[in-house]
Amino acid sequence: MDRQVLSILIEDIGAEFHLDDVERGLLMGFAFALFYATLGVPVAFLADRANRRNIIGAAITVWSLATALCGAANGFWSLFFARMAVGVGEAGASPPAHSLISDYFRKAELTRALSVYSSGISLGAIIGLLLGGILADIFNWRIAFVAVGLPGVLLAFLVFTTIREPERGRFVRETVPAKGRSSLGDDIRSLLTNRPYLGALVAHTPAVVMGYVVVSWSAAIFARSFDLSRSEIAVLLASATFFGGVPGMFAGGVLADLLGMRDPRWRGWVPAIANLIAAPLFVFAMHSGSALGMTVWLGLGIFFYNIAFAPSFAIIQGVVAPGERALASAIAFLLANLFGLGVGPTFAGWLSDALKDDLGIRSLNYSVMYMSVVLLVSAAGFLWTAKVLGEHPMEVE
Repeated sequence: MDRQVLSILIEDIGAEFHLDDVERGLLMGFAFALFYATLGVPVAFLADRANRRNIIGAAITVWSLATALCGAANGFWSLFFARMAVGVGEAGASPPAHSLISDYFRKAELTRALSVYSSGISLGAIIGLLLGGILADIFNWRIAFVAVGLPGVLLAFLVFTTIREPERGRFVRETVPAKGRSSLGDDIRSLLTNRPYLGALVAHTPAVVMGYVVVSWSAAIFARSFDLSRSEIAVLLASATFFGGVPGMFAGGVLADLLGMRDPRWRGWVPAIANLIAAPLFVFAMHSGSALGMTVWLGLGIFFYNIAFAPSFAIIQGVVAPGERALASAIAFLLANLFGLGVGPTFAGWLSDALKDDLGIRSLNYSVMYMSVVLLVSAAGFLWTAKVLGEHPMEVE
């Protein structure tokens, strides 16, 4: 929610601060990704050795206060630094959370469990879009940041007081040794020799590029293509995200778990097929001549894109040792967010500016359409990962 609220507000912010599409892309992407991606690795190294619940609670506090601070920005750079602070906080969330979840659930449940957790991406985006759009129309974009950010402090309190830290590695076979207090370099070298882990990294990273391009720029595309208020855009995007994103996330978890128990290669085949279907659907969305049509095509694209999301992290958590799980997840986030969040929205903004002389307000539509090719790259990576999983099945019970 805190991460995605900016997308519904970016046109108002851009107009007030006189920003071009590259600058808007930097705010939505690189500003957040810089520390979100890079701090994840040292935080994960700590999470593999310390209390994961406490790390998550502290992280939520930081990013919630930083989101509220975005409402006090007086120009590009002050908002840029506030978004960097949001990224610092969020860096401490998912790696320790993935590690925790892997100690709560067995292999037969793991992809579904991670899909439930990952559905927070879609649910949070829905709430952020709706609240941001409504509050921006009633008040202004500054109030929207404050209203979205401050409730997170209460959530942090609930994390500290209700989440239990489980025994580390309690579902792992004895044949897979739990890591001791090895060095960061030793853990990284171990991961770099893990073929299914590397396959999941290579496949997941380009898919995330497209995901962040879509969530960052869709609101701006609606605003430029159709005569709609921020609230109306928020409702359309929230509908596409809810009816596409949430079922897609759960469907990916169920399919990968059920089919993967028969043949581990399905954990790679499911996301490969899903991304091959999602790519043309996003292209159709960008060419739609009506707001409703764009919403439907976008929702279908998000559905299949999200099918591919949870299996990626289930593979990652399932093929590494317990003491490497948070680090393995953090490296995946590092690559996915440096390229996906850091480069994706900014490059799409640059491409839009480059095409603007020829295509006018449609330049952003074509920019997103051209970038859908990265989903084909991702599908190829998942097919290779499926082949490796047939030789190296997941080890977590």
